[in-house]
Amino acid sequence: MLVSLAQQGASAVVTVTDTGVGIPAAAQPVLFDKFTKARRPGLRGEKTNGLGMSITQPIVALHQGHITFARKEKVPALRSSCRPV
Repeated sequence: MLVSLAQQGASAVVTVTDTGVGIPAAAQPVLFDKFTKARRPGLRGEKTNGLGMSITQPIVALHQGHITFARKEKVPALRSSCRPV
């Protein structure tokens, strides 16, 4: 996992790039829903509960930011959040 911080205009941009398998197209519309069917076993077979992104999104919003992700399958997911500096 790689985490970087950059300034973009008046915003700080935090970017997290992981080495996962990407987000399947069918899961993308519900990625931020609680207990989404987007959940699937982790890379090592570990169980997930489908809450990670549904918790992350409101935390980012409370900091006046937004969150996005790479929309390509089979590439590492990229999540960015911007916050006014």
